[in-house]
Amino acid sequence: MAAETIAEFIEDLRRLRTESGCPSLRDIARLSRQHTKRLPHSTAGDLLKSTSRPPVRSVIAFIVACREHAKELGLDIPSPRTDLTGWQLRWQALPDGPLEPPLDVDAIASPDIGRREKSRAGEEHVWLPAPGSEYLILSWSDFGSLPGLPELARQTHQLADALASAAPWCTVTVEHNVTMEQAREAVRRSASQARDVTFLHLATHAVLDEQDRLTLVLGDDQRRSVVPAEDLIRPLLRNKPVVVILDSCYAGGVTGDLIRDPAGTGLALVLAAAGATQFALAGEGSLTGILARLFALGDPTLPPLLTVRSVFDWLMRAVKAGHLRTDVRLGTRNGPRPQPECIRLRPFAEDIVIATNRAWVRPASELPGTDI
Repeated sequence: MAAETIAEFIEDLRRLRTESGCPSLRDIARLSRQHTKRLPHSTAGDLLKSTSRPPVRSVIAFIVACREHAKELGLDIPSPRTDLTGWQLRWQALPDGPLEPPLDVDAIASPDIGRREKSRAGEEHVWLPAPGSEYLILSWSDFGSLPGLPELARQTHQLADALASAAPWCTVTVEHNVTMEQAREAVRRSASQARDVTFLHLATHAVLDEQDRLTLVLGDDQRRSVVPAEDLIRPLLRNKPVVVILDSCYAGGVTGDLIRDPAGTGLALVLAAAGATQFALAGEGSLTGILARLFALGDPTLPPLLTVRSVFDWLMRAVKAGHLRTDVRLGTRNGPRPQPECIRLRPFAEDIVIATNRAWVRPASELPGTDI
């Protein structure tokens, strides 16, 4: 089946307006203000004349307004016609969407990306997880008639295989295409079993709900469900350090919610594949695929222990060098780092070690019997 064009997508929005009783542009502005983010009537008019991909929040507000107008008139519109998840996944698959391939994934591991990291084994302030830490990978790739993520199943198992060797302190678990109940149970199990750090790696489609919250898409058309990302993360925040790797569109949107967590328990840090309003790449350029490659092969330019911060910096240098087209973000709930003169009684979350660097070689100057 041919990919949907922007013109076809906009035409279907016009059909939805007709099906919902032809609300005026001012009705759309009023109803969107009452039920979701306000869509000014002039912006609604521009949306219906778009020749390029319209803003996703405008699409959400328009659909919600049409749905509520139909309710006011007592019109019965089939629920799939106003399903925000389905509309947003179609929107993401429009031309120039998230399935665009990266520039050059193979170049990411080359030593000319940027400066050489300090390569001594005794880096300051790293947090080496204790044995019995947990690394849980939850991923979804099959969504029935909606756009799938065909490479993700292979990538998640490659990531798990790499971590089995590179992170021997972790018990690695993969749950792929599971139900929402199974995903919640896997999170609860990891939270109860982790003796030290819990790593939660989430990879799937993501959409925004009517309250602008990041929402993950699980399952297929027969049992598809959505769950706010924070609902899977919060059960882990129980006075133990948590590192979340979130590989989805808009992934950076979850960081602020964690920072504002009123409970204030545990240490939480999010490595996000994209900003709060941006796409994440699928295929070989996905964050999951890149991390699987890094942990399997290592990189001689990186230190022997790969912390969250060193991985993030490595990704950012790859982006700046043009080897990777993405927008990784790093956020923590611990607030700003202390001033240099402050005593650091223990490492901060960004200093948690994810894996060992399998490509690291001890410098010749540090070998026994070598004169410096």
